[in-house]
Amino acid sequence: ENRVTGQFIQNTFSELEKSGFLSVSPPSGANETGSIDGTFFVRRLRHLQHLCQRYDRQIPQDVCSTEVIRGLLSGLHPTPAVGGFPKRKATEFIREYESTGFDRGFYSGPFGYIGRDSAEIVVAIRSGLWSKGGERPKLSVYAGAGIVPGSTVQGEWAETSYKLAVVSSIFPQSPITLQQAATPNVAWATAFIEELIRNGIAQFYICPGSRSTPLVAAIAKAVRSYVGVVRACSIHDERGAGFRAVGFARGCGRPAAIVTSSGTAVANLYPAVVEAGVDGLPLLVLTADRPYENRNTGANQAIDQVKIFSDSYLRWFRDILPPSDDIPVSVALADAAHAVALAKNLRGPVHLNIQFRENLAPDAGPIRNDDRSRSVTTYDAIKFTDSPAFQKWSLGGNRWLNVYAQETNARRFAVSDIGNLIAKSKRGIIVVGNLRKTGAEAGAEDISETIGLISSLAHATGFPIFASALSGVLRFESANVVPFAEHVLRSPIVQEKFQPDLVIQFGAPLVSTEICKVVKAATREAAAK
Repeated sequence: ENRVTGQFIQNTFSELEKSGFLSVSPPSGANETGSIDGTFFVRRLRHLQHLCQRYDRQIPQDVCSTEVIRGLLSGLHPTPAVGGFPKRKATEFIREYESTGFDRGFYSGPFGYIGRDSAEIVVAIRSGLWSKGGERPKLSVYAGAGIVPGSTVQGEWAETSYKLAVVSSIFPQSPITLQQAATPNVAWATAFIEELIRNGIAQFYICPGSRSTPLVAAIAKAVRSYVGVVRACSIHDERGAGFRAVGFARGCGRPAAIVTSSGTAVANLYPAVVEAGVDGLPLLVLTADRPYENRNTGANQAIDQVKIFSDSYLRWFRDILPPSDDIPVSVALADAAHAVALAKNLRGPVHLNIQFRENLAPDAGPIRNDDRSRSVTTYDAIKFTDSPAFQKWSLGGNRWLNVYAQETNARRFAVSDIGNLIAKSKRGIIVVGNLRKTGAEAGAEDISETIGLISSLAHATGFPIFASALSGVLRFESANVVPFAEHVLRSPIVQEKFQPDLVIQFGAPLVSTEICKVVKAATREAAAK
């Protein structure tokens, strides 16, 4: 495109020289041919590098500069870099197919000033348009690419995406609705990768293979959205990708994510997992897998990937079921947040094995390689995203979970954050499930100390305690415990009036269905605010 545009400029200059508007007298810095045409240089910006050429001509003294500018505008605009090539056909195509109702503002438009003795004209290759029509003001951002011989759809689309991302990166992130996702795979992967990024994963090493397509497509989209922040690198060898990620962790202390397809590709990561586990380096391993119905059936690229890496080196493993709108988005977000937290806090590799069914490509409709009747990919966006706090997560940039490490600084942050929540609460409650021992040698004294602390917290805050049958002697030790809570909460009057705005839970989830209903209702109520 750069060469085509350069030749186009030279041809336009030649026509103006024939008309006497320009001369080829050598400017300062010219080469032996009398010009500096085609002198290449690179203009480096924060996110992009532009390949540039410089062309100079002289204006004869007896020629009006205004006429020269008009001639240049007529001959040069639009250049192939903006409007395409050949110029006449490209311009006719744009005029025919660009909607009359589409306002692209100054994009591709020349603007500047023309004076008696000087002029300066620039062309907006990236621009914004602010319009006040309708109920809310609207800001549109424009960028584009010229279609020239040798152009490809993928290349031009990638170029335009990078140009747009440079401008759009200064604006807040657009809401992640997942409403337009074509398949459950697309929706799940989009939310999962977004949560990884919000938890600090900024480097992805991607290995070849089709089973990981949903993850790779989501990463590619995220790279365009987070220009200069999130980076992805394609590595053809899984072993090399593993050690690239190990080197990244060793260099900066943060985890990188490795993405592989299913089958023996996963086994090639073992040396890197061992080194990360032994040396205490955070690492996130994302392996795509065939769905569980393909296991132990002789299917291609289907090996036993469940806990393929020894627990001696892994800090955590999770086998994730194929994405489906039957499983809410909150599960995907929690898995992502928990995985990154463990990799950072426990200093070692975490392995998430993710099963994907067809369609792997972001295509709805008939399921690939499935000839059964009514075999169609379906996705219910409302059902998938009907989860407390998802709307708040979608509109904001916060993590799904805040996980605090055991170190002293993290504990101070935890105490401060929880203290702020308690201070703002007017109707808080404390829920206590089964209290497990916290140490290998902990005994009854350890449980008694925990019960005493919970009782003191309830007394200081005035929050009632809803304790399960498995919460030990707490039910008999604290005056804040609500007796017969299971039966009290079944009362229609209580259900209508009882609306807690903060839930502090200790121990395992409760067996009580009524208390669990209260917790879920409170979560939804808080998420709606």
